[in-house]
Amino acid sequence: MSYRIACVTFIMPVETTTQPVDQRRGVNQPDGTVPHDNREGSLTRNPVDIMLVFGEGPIKTIRFASELSAKQLRDWGEFRKKRHEKMEPNVRVLGAVGEDDNVSVKLTNIHIKRFRELGISDPHNMTPEESDKLEAERRRIQHIGEFGLARQGRINARAAGLALLKNDAKSVLLSGGRSGAPDFKFFKAEYMRKFKDKAKSLKGQALEDAVTQYRNEQFPSEAELMQDVIIRTFGRAMYDKDIPRQLRKNDFANVFPQANIDKGFADTHSEAKLRSDFAKYEADLSPKAGAGTTTDEPINFIAFVAAKRIEYENILFRKYDKLVYLKYIDEVLKPKIILEEDATNTLDNVILAMEKRPELAGGEVTVGILTADHHVQRATLIAERFGIPVDPDTRVSSHKQLKEHYTSKGRDQTVKIYERMSDPENPAIRPLVVDQTRWSLAMEKPEYIKFWIGWVFKTSRPGTALQMLEPYINSDDQSWAIAINEATSEVGVSLSEFINTARTALASDNLTEFNKLREKAGVLNTDKHRGPVMEELYRQIPRPVAA
Repeated sequence: MSYRIACVTFIMPVETTTQPVDQRRGVNQPDGTVPHDNREGSLTRNPVDIMLVFGEGPIKTIRFASELSAKQLRDWGEFRKKRHEKMEPNVRVLGAVGEDDNVSVKLTNIHIKRFRELGISDPHNMTPEESDKLEAERRRIQHIGEFGLARQGRINARAAGLALLKNDAKSVLLSGGRSGAPDFKFFKAEYMRKFKDKAKSLKGQALEDAVTQYRNEQFPSEAELMQDVIIRTFGRAMYDKDIPRQLRKNDFANVFPQANIDKGFADTHSEAKLRSDFAKYEADLSPKAGAGTTTDEPINFIAFVAAKRIEYENILFRKYDKLVYLKYIDEVLKPKIILEEDATNTLDNVILAMEKRPELAGGEVTVGILTADHHVQRATLIAERFGIPVDPDTRVSSHKQLKEHYTSKGRDQTVKIYERMSDPENPAIRPLVVDQTRWSLAMEKPEYIKFWIGWVFKTSRPGTALQMLEPYINSDDQSWAIAINEATSEVGVSLSEFINTARTALASDNLTEFNKLREKAGVLNTDKHRGPVMEELYRQIPRPVAA
């Protein structure tokens, strides 16, 4: 297949270096790197139509080291020393001293470099203009997945990218909202302060919509950040796999005939400039006093010009290739990535994914579950409770899949990290394992029905509601139907009434009565109704002290 950029029909000006092309490392490679080779291995036995991927937040708020107190910096440093054995804080600190992992090194470099670039001489004493610049920089970094996502979200995103790369999933549905973000009132107050005149002209829903848009621009969703991780980590590898380099070179040759390239080279490289560059090249090859002799073979002027011509064409190809790559990301990769950006817990993840893609329920498509090793069982239980059939072969532990992948690459240190992060006895993981055991129990017994049944009524689709509830009505084991009816009766809705109303709405496409009952029954997901069940579950399975 060909992905030519039709608008690129001219020769772009290209600057070349003094050094000839054949003496520079990597000049013939396209921009970007392929961080993961891709061909062998498989996550699931057969490709699934949709892989449901869990964000597992909260999102980590970006903080600059200069904003923290001495105690906060010490606490952050203690976490960094044993980061694979401690619970992760809900902040990401930029510029803290003594951090030795790649991400923190990047953050430290960004922190120091960007302060200088932004013209901020003293981060502890900034002008209003400098503060605005710093906030803009914070927002930029906040939207980078490797920085803003909690570590389990990053792990899940990498495994999801691997599933797409190896064709183990035709698409991925990334589910995760703005967990960890300041509440709506915070963004509303900030919007009113920053945009006073505009805010005064907006009333009611128009103002709410404007604030929501502002919030979304300021603070990303887990789903958005997971997509960013997938594209940054696997985008180039998928591009190289789907559109081999030679095909792209052939397309480039059709778009840029040699005659046009020759003309572009002549227009941007006068003989005077070439001779000046050649003189610099010869001077660089000449041995300096006390420096010994050079090992480079000198070339004549004609060969130098030929090398520069090749360099010009290669740079032009890389620019063209970047445009094609960006088109590939927008038109080929992103359509395979479905974003659900409102979920704040696992029950939300599943029910809102069904709102986004109702075909998940009822077996119309094959569905996979991809999440943390300790989370797979509960995520699967919830999916099946809500009517999504999940085959055992498509229940994917992100830790195990990445561990297998990196084992095949000989990346022993990386494998050890994933082994440690999936070890149920790891102090950082143990509380999460206990939590999953407790909340799984809530899905397994009818007496805990009020823990989750309220989420059924979040669906705005009568057909989806019926797919979730009818199996309990029609089951030989009526204990679940009895428990559901007892729960809904507490809020003035009988189960049979709701089922009949949903069937009528589905047949008539009139949702008025259905939505009224849905709103009444939906209060079951509030603390008033769930609280006593959760207290009982905590009594049975207390949470251990976090590391």
